[in-house]
Amino acid sequence: MNKQNIGFIGCGNLALQAIKTLSGSYNIFYSNLSINQAAENLAAKKLETIDLTKKCDVIFITVKPNVTAEVLSSIASQLQNQLVISFVAGISRSKLIDLAGGYKNIVRTMPSLGIGFKNGPIAIAEMGDKALVDQTEVIISELGSTYVLEEKDIDAFTAIYGAGPAYFALVAETMSKLAADNGLSMSDKDLASVMFTAGELLQENESAGFAEVQNKVASKKGVTEEALNTMKSAGINEIISQAINNAIERSKKLND
Repeated sequence: MNKQNIGFIGCGNLALQAIKTLSGSYNIFYSNLSINQAAENLAAKKLETIDLTKKCDVIFITVKPNVTAEVLSSIASQLQNQLVISFVAGISRSKLIDLAGGYKNIVRTMPSLGIGFKNGPIAIAEMGDKALVDQTEVIISELGSTYVLEEKDIDAFTAIYGAGPAYFALVAETMSKLAADNGLSMSDKDLASVMFTAGELLQENESAGFAEVQNKVASKKGVTEEALNTMKSAGINEIISQAINNAIERSKKLND
């Protein structure tokens, strides 16, 4: 059975993670827009953007929002029956179609960096053409768990799940600095394993939720409870909520 040709226009971190995961199942090509040199170590071939568009059955748009119009307008004349999958944050499917000169075989999706480990959630914007959604899901289900959502919910998904690793990394960065300040010389990888443990505890009983994970670690009037109470008293829940709500609004404005 012949492998499909899949192309990536733009090759930043998300594209690299997807290429790493999909290269065993498909012939992978990438253009040199926003190229990350690490791509050259993967099983993928570099092509000019127009040549990639002509050659590939499926094209991932993995560029920044501010260059999406330029990219889609440059390839519009070469689009015939290809499936175009957008990883671009904040730009609606209707706008993507307009930017591509009315080409409609476009599906809006939003992944997270977990796709490089085949365990990241990926949102697919619901649309009238279910066949296109199904075709997209066949491919990106190899990258992680897929969820077909109403398009109005994609901005929230982007701000919570897509950006989520950065939020956890910010907390970990603070903890890492505190570890160093207190004379601990353990690596950031060790700290990451601590955060991974929270996920593992949740996997044991997913219905219990994150509150139960906190309860498993904290003991009455103990060290963990002292820290958690201090964070809550300082308004950490409100700060996180405000930050993510701001991110959701920012995602919506990217479509303007």
